[in-house]
Amino acid sequence: MIGNSAFIARSDIEYIQLPATLQRIEDNAFSGCSAWRNPLVIPDSVTYIGECAFWFCSSLTGEIAFPSGLTYLGDRAFNVCMGLTGTPVFPETLTYIGSHAFDGCAGLSGTVIVPDSVTQVGEDAFINFNGEIILPANVEIVPQQDPGAVQSDQPEIPEVLLPTAVEELDWRVQEDAAGNPYVEITGYIGTEMRQLVIPAEIDGMPVTAIADMAFDGLDRGGNRLAGEIILPETITRIGERAFNECYYISGTLRLPDSVTEIGQYAFCNCKALSGTLTLPKNLQSIGSYAFFSTCFTGELIIPDSVVSIGNLAFAECFNLEAVRLSTAMTRLEPYVFNNGWALKQVVIPQADIAINEGAFNACYEMTLYAPEGSTAQTYAQENGINFRPLE
Repeated sequence: MIGNSAFIARSDIEYIQLPATLQRIEDNAFSGCSAWRNPLVIPDSVTYIGECAFWFCSSLTGEIAFPSGLTYLGDRAFNVCMGLTGTPVFPETLTYIGSHAFDGCAGLSGTVIVPDSVTQVGEDAFINFNGEIILPANVEIVPQQDPGAVQSDQPEIPEVLLPTAVEELDWRVQEDAAGNPYVEITGYIGTEMRQLVIPAEIDGMPVTAIADMAFDGLDRGGNRLAGEIILPETITRIGERAFNECYYISGTLRLPDSVTEIGQYAFCNCKALSGTLTLPKNLQSIGSYAFFSTCFTGELIIPDSVVSIGNLAFAECFNLEAVRLSTAMTRLEPYVFNNGWALKQVVIPQADIAINEGAFNACYEMTLYAPEGSTAQTYAQENGINFRPLE
C-alpha cells in the first residue's frame, strides 16, 4: 500500500516506479507530483485508487493501462493530468468511478465504454472529455460530495475547549539578523484536545514564527487541536505545512497584520475553516497550496502588499465567490484558483500581468474585471472567460 499523502506535492521527483506487488494507492498519494515524467505503469495487482491519487501530475504523458482487478477509482483521481493521452479502457471488475476523476485530462479522447460492472459514476467524472462516454443502462450518477465536508468520523469536541498552556507547546529560540533572540513555535506536545492559543512572548522573548511542519497532520495522531486558532500580533511568519491537514481547527481564521509570509501548504486541507478570509495588510507572499481545499466564503481581497502567490494556493476553494488581486503582482501562477466553482467575480486592477496555465481552470461562472486593453482582457478572450472593463 502507498498511504495517504505519501508523496503529496513532491514536485522535485521526476521518476517513480510502482512496486509490482502493490494493491492500494490511497488518497492524495502522488497528488501534486507535477514533475513526474516517466510513463505511469500501474501494477496489475492494484485494486484501489483513492481520491486525488494522481491529482495534478501534470507532466505525466502517454496512455494509462488500468489493472485487470481494479474495483475503485476515487474522486478526482486523475484530475488535471492534462498530458495523458489515448482512450481509457476499464476492467470488468470496476464498480465505482469518482466525481471529476478525469476532469482536466484534455489529452484523453475516443469512445469510452464503461463496463456493466460499474454501478456508480460520480458527477462530472468525464467533464470536458474530448469524445463519447457510453454508460451502463442502470448506472447511478452520484452527486458530488460536499468538497468541504470534514471527515465523517470526527471526534467528539468538548463543549468547553480549554486553551493550550505554554507548557504544552514545543518551541525553540532563534536569532534574527541583528542577533536578537525570538521564539519559534515547533509543535504541540500535550495529550488532550485543546484550542491552540499562541502567547505573544515566552520567557521574555517575542514569539514571531510558527515553524515549518509545526502542527502538520497533528489530527492524524489523535485529533488534538480544535476550534479557532489564536495568534498574537507578534507573529510574522507561518511556516511551510504549519497547519497542514489539521482537520478540526475551525471557524474564522484570524491572521494578525504582523504576518508577512505564509508558507506553502500552511493551511492545506484545513476543511473546517470557514467564513470570510481576511489576509494581513502587511502580507508579502503566499506559498503554493497554502489554502488548498479550505472552505472560505464571500470575497477574498489580496492586499496590495502581496507580491507573490504560489501555484494552487487557493485551488479547490469551492465556496469563494469573489477575488480582488493585489496591484503589486506581476504574474499568476498555474492553477492558483483551480476548481473555483462558486467564483463569479475576479478583479485584476493592473494593466499588465502574466496569467499562467489553468489559473482559473474550472471557474465556470467567472467574470473577469480588468482595464480595457490589459493582458487580463487578452487572457479572458483567449480562454472564453466573460470579461467586463474595470471602471
